[in-house]
Amino acid sequence: VQISARLRRSWIHKALDPANLGSLGVSAGSVFGIAAVEAWMLAAQGHRTMRFICTYAQHQVMPSVIWMTKPAEHVAARLGLDPNRVLRQHNPLNPVDAHRLLRIAGLKTARSVLAGFVGIAQVLRLVELGRRAELEYEERVTACREPMLSGITGRIVRLAGQSSQLTELDARCHGSHLVSVLEDPGSCTDLVQLQSHGGLVPFGWHVPGKAYANPKSWGAVSTAQADLQLARFQLDQEWLFRIQDPNRSHGRVLLIEADKSAETCSEALSSPGSQKRDDLSVQEASQCFDMIEQLARAQQVLGPDDLVARVLLTDGENVIRTGGGGVCSERQRADQQNECDVFLDTRTPLVGAILSWAERAWAKRADPNVVGPQKQIVVDTSDSFWFANAKKVLEMHGWHVLDRPQPSRSGQHIPWLL
Repeated sequence: VQISARLRRSWIHKALDPANLGSLGVSAGSVFGIAAVEAWMLAAQGHRTMRFICTYAQHQVMPSVIWMTKPAEHVAARLGLDPNRVLRQHNPLNPVDAHRLLRIAGLKTARSVLAGFVGIAQVLRLVELGRRAELEYEERVTACREPMLSGITGRIVRLAGQSSQLTELDARCHGSHLVSVLEDPGSCTDLVQLQSHGGLVPFGWHVPGKAYANPKSWGAVSTAQADLQLARFQLDQEWLFRIQDPNRSHGRVLLIEADKSAETCSEALSSPGSQKRDDLSVQEASQCFDMIEQLARAQQVLGPDDLVARVLLTDGENVIRTGGGGVCSERQRADQQNECDVFLDTRTPLVGAILSWAERAWAKRADPNVVGPQKQIVVDTSDSFWFANAKKVLEMHGWHVLDRPQPSRSGQHIPWLL
């Protein structure tokens, strides 16, 4: 229903464009003028009043589209006039009257041809405007510039940078409950098509890189409260979650997340500071958190008892180098600057899961009589970057990492990581 209403408003806006209305007005005025001349010729001398002429012409505009003429006798009677006195009495056998009747018939033909072509053209134009409104709406949806629909409760705003596999996974699980903020919708077409249902449902917002603090990125003129309230990116109170806390009788929370996690296991296992994904920084996430909170408060989405929860997903050991040559980890910066409320370390759980599996596999398969006492593991991959990162992490925890060995008896007694 909301989508149909938006398409209808867009169609009406285009149909009422001044240029289109001007063209239609000229055409209708021409038909009205021809019908007025026709009325002047039909009226008898002494009864050619503006009232009769304009009323007759007005009644002929729409019927002319289908080559129809409303009888002059009916128009005169509608005005309370005597048709026998107001209208000229024609004798078809009289050459003068016959000539006048032919001229009147020619005027009827002219206005019908004009109105007919204009009517068909207007119908085709309205159909084209409807199709154009649909295409423009679809373009806005896929470009993440169309405001969200209402009626969906419990939505999470997810800052995804240029791409995010985690966001795509969550979109498959949670659907419309996830509002994605993307730097480049064109680079993640699968996510766009998935969340928008083929360009039908607005699902997110496009913010160019390095522009999260710019109010124009969010459809506002400035950071003034009045401008933020009218921004194209509109939040809704229905997005908030109830706080499940026995110590709080009321209150809700707006959940904002930033996904700075690595896109691949190879990048996740890389040494701190060497991750390849740099499309999203902690500073940008902080700016986005702040701007969304400003928008929510300006649009009166947050009440006095409501909270904003900022969640950052990243490698806590990733190194940030300052312009002055200083060095700190992302976890340290987040703690010092209070840039998030929840910090989720995406590297430590992965390393822990690999080490836990390796320990279980070693205890189950290893035979010290065959492979010796040192823990060994085979990293089986054709990706040299992934092998180097996995080797470095495992060796730090006492493992001897082997490339895929030649078929041998010992290979059957040590864990293989694929």
